[in-house]
Amino acid sequence: MSAFTGFENQSKAYLEYPLDLGDIIHHPASTFIYIKTEFDRYDLLRRNDWAIVDASLHPEKRRCHTD
Repeated sequence: MSAFTGFENQSKAYLEYPLDLGDIIHHPASTFIYIKTEFDRYDLLRRNDWAIVDASLHPEKRRCHTD
């Protein structure tokens, strides 16, 4: 009787695809890496999280739906 383990082959090596920064960084001259510290006020990131920021981008203006 064989048992289902959830994996196709337990001895098969784990395959991890490399991160291509070219897919993320479109404007290298205006892109920087931000690392959250415990003193920052940004709530969307946790301490020691990294964010890649493209300073050439600007948020789009959206219409308010209260008209």
